[in-house]
Amino acid sequence: MEEEKETKSKIISDAVCGMIMLLSIAVFLLIGWLSGNWHPAWVIVVVGGSLCGIVGILTSVLAKKKDKASKFKTISEAICGILVLLSVDVYLCLGLSFGLWHPYWIIIPISGLVCGLIAIIPNTYERLQKVKENENNIKSDEPEK
Repeated sequence: MEEEKETKSKIISDAVCGMIMLLSIAVFLLIGWLSGNWHPAWVIVVVGGSLCGIVGILTSVLAKKKDKASKFKTISEAICGILVLLSVDVYLCLGLSFGLWHPYWIIIPISGLVCGLIAIIPNTYERLQKVKENENNIKSDEPEK
């Protein structure tokens, strides 16, 4: 049943992504042809690609059915994926549009650090849950007095 749901979510994700990319390319071409502003309009295609990545990440998270700890970890991984994707997009847009490569390269390592901090939370939660389960198992295995 879960495999069927993942297949449906993949089909929906692909369809939504296709529509996003078609729309972003159409808007890019319209702006370019009508106003001649090809240079700033290329950002629309990058944003469309990023939205496709975000749709893919979100549909994969929503398709998974897991216990609370694993779901928490999956959500944090999705947040990190979106964060890194957006940080690269912002860096490329700043660099290619305004030539702001040097001071803004720091965006990418900062997003990596934030992802590391975000990953600590579900990993710690999962480890604490395992310790708690082990303590409960040890208590239940002890003979009653």
